[in-house]
Amino acid sequence: MFRTVGDPRRDRRWNPAKSWTFVATRDTFAMAVRAHVPREHAPNYPRCNPVNDVMDPVLASLGLDGALFEAAQPLLGDGRILARITNEDRLGFRLESARGELRGVLTGKGRRAAAQGEALRPAVGDWVVVEDREGPKPGATPLRGDGLAILDVVPRRSKLSRKAAGRDAVEQVVGANIDIAFLVTAVVGDLSARRLERYRTVCEEGSVRPIVVLTKIDLVADTSEAVALVEHAMPGVTYHLTSAVTGEGLDALDAHLTPGLTIALIGSSGVGKSTIANRWIEEEQVTAEVDDVGRGRHATTSRSIFRTRSGALLMDTPGMRELSLWEAEDGLAATFPDVEGFASQCRFRDCLHEGEPGCAVDEALARGDVARDRVESWKKLHDEIAANERSRDARLASDDRKKGRILSRAARAWLRQKGR
Repeated sequence: MFRTVGDPRRDRRWNPAKSWTFVATRDTFAMAVRAHVPREHAPNYPRCNPVNDVMDPVLASLGLDGALFEAAQPLLGDGRILARITNEDRLGFRLESARGELRGVLTGKGRRAAAQGEALRPAVGDWVVVEDREGPKPGATPLRGDGLAILDVVPRRSKLSRKAAGRDAVEQVVGANIDIAFLVTAVVGDLSARRLERYRTVCEEGSVRPIVVLTKIDLVADTSEAVALVEHAMPGVTYHLTSAVTGEGLDALDAHLTPGLTIALIGSSGVGKSTIANRWIEEEQVTAEVDDVGRGRHATTSRSIFRTRSGALLMDTPGMRELSLWEAEDGLAATFPDVEGFASQCRFRDCLHEGEPGCAVDEALARGDVARDRVESWKKLHDEIAANERSRDARLASDDRKKGRILSRAARAWLRQKGR
């Protein structure tokens, strides 16, 4: 009997430790990474192009599931193949496909679309459709513009995104098609309830399951304070206490590495993300020594996806200096269900929760039904999201005015040319 991997976005009881076989199914076929599944166990997916009716098990092992496979069908055809972005550098993208490792580059249309915003640019973890021809040989020194043209990006089923650094309101996708995000933080010098709340908001908004990983517990005599902080800031979220020195708690992390699942390591610089990654992958990542109080230094410089020995996919990311929220109203509601529940009961829809009559949040604070620090954090993140929306709307209005001026000048020039 084979079991399918559950969907963390729809089933909150989903437990990857109990779903060890990754299954990709169609209506008449079912392919697994390690075995064929009897037809009677396959869910009834709609039929598609018979040429692509069976998912390649290599693509399944790279994280392709039924939803992504279905979304890719309209984009595929003669001369097109499916691949996943595993790394990006200044010369292009490294891809993994059923044909092995490939190099990909943006077309002129793709570059113009990417110039309109970071969110339109392919990101690490994306599934893309590329032209089916002989590309640069694996291991060869890449040249600018050398690679297979990326023709389409398969719609993402999940993502981690933030507001890009700078004054402009532009979305930056940190990683795409991620199942679990390990929110890595050290118990000394890094642990922050407010940062964890930001991380969770981003995860919930992007349909990614958050799991907190507390590292370097060998540096403290008692972890009860750290545990209390996490349980207060992240109610209902799984957390693990770990130490790379003693090995404590690492076996519990191993249980999440289900074949075909994509797991991202998110956190500040020097908290031990690369040390955790080195436990699972063959290609050892560079790590930096810690200082006298256990703080590490920046080691990872780019986002990359690696295969783990268990068959899961691991996305290692550079340390984040800032994590500004993008569109995250749904994520905020999932992170602060206690505050949102009271806010929905306020008398006025535009209540600022600052002494207005009939404010259910103020009443809950007076009764002690909700923590004040949670309310203050919720209000701060809510204001940040609203500010981004105003900035984005202003930017779009400015772009429209620029386009209007360009069209007006072109029209006047045409009229002068016609002598009117």
